[in-house]
Amino acid sequence: MTKPIKGAKQIDTSKFPSVQARINELGIEDRLPQVIWTRVSKPSAAQLLAELSLMCNASISNNFELRTKTKKSFQFFKSHVGKSVHPFAITQAQNDLNITKERLEELVNLQMSSLSTSDLG
Repeated sequence: MTKPIKGAKQIDTSKFPSVQARINELGIEDRLPQVIWTRVSKPSAAQLLAELSLMCNASISNNFELRTKTKKSFQFFKSHVGKSVHPFAITQAQNDLNITKERLEELVNLQMSSLSTSDLG
């Protein structure tokens, strides 16, 4: 068994079938103590989820300044937060939501276009 590394947290992967299948497929069961599933702490994750909720509400506003700020926030979430989560966890979330990577990208692009401020001026 591999020695755990700092920042790695043991999780019961049997609760996450997509993750477990990928682990089995790659034969990396012995490396799980070294996996860093997320680089975000629980308090930070809670704060990010609260901000995401506010951002979703702001995205449907008719306020030009609010939509502009929301668009910038969305870019942050898309780049920073997405890179903080292990790809296996992202795959599991997509499977849980029954959504493909392509459909997710389509929804992201749709969200970005809906944040266009050109129709407010």
